Amino acid sequence: MMPLRGAALLAASVSVLALAGCTGEPQPVVTVTVTAEPTTAAEPAPTDTPAVVSSEPGNLFESGVGYTITATQTADESTDAAGNAVSYDAVNIADGDPATAWRKSSDDWSGDDYLLVTFDQPVTLTSAGLINGYAKVDKASGTDRYVQNHRLCWATFELSDGSEWSIELDTDDRAMQSVPVAGTVEWVRITDLYYCGTEEPEATRDFVAISDVELIGKPA
Repeated sequence: MMPLRGAALLAASVSVLALAGCTGEPQPVVTVTVTAEPTTAAEPAPTDTPAVVSSEPGNLFESGVGYTITATQTADESTDAAGNAVSYDAVNIADGDPATAWRKSSDDWSGDDYLLVTFDQPVTLTSAGLINGYAKVDKASGTDRYVQNHRLCWATFELSDGSEWSIELDTDDRAMQSVPVAGTVEWVRITDLYYCGTEEPEATRDFVAISDVELIGKPA
């Protein structure tokens, strides 16, 4: 009998004719049918798809460049008017949503406090800015969180190349407030975070907040 070749997907039929025995009489014909098991294609191993890094100037938090954000101090989690948990983690400054914020208690403020943005690769900056205060209106109650919290009067963007760029902030402006900068850097530190007291009667919460930070540039 000839051996079967490979793992064929279709049924193969092999007919074996036995030669005549010593009596000279023909032997019975034996038919053997062999069905190969279907072959399953191996699935490719999962691979990480790297983010597409934009080569055009823009918000570096949206460019595909990796980054890490840390803060020296952060206020504890709280709840909104609907009872939902609200976090004030430093990463909130990079999500493009003014209704989220990094927040810090003004009772525990040090001149050494700062926010630090560290990039995974060098970047060339052209502008830096922030949204001053907690620019949120509570959806459940309609309460304006902006007037409830203190806002910054001043901030400085320190770059890893040694340069510093300061901005005087309008405490009534909820839009992005920016200053031109120039430098190819690995990190940006936001410091000199001096706050202003508020005069509105609703300002009952002794916190300072930054809703968003915008760093405009491109990979170096």
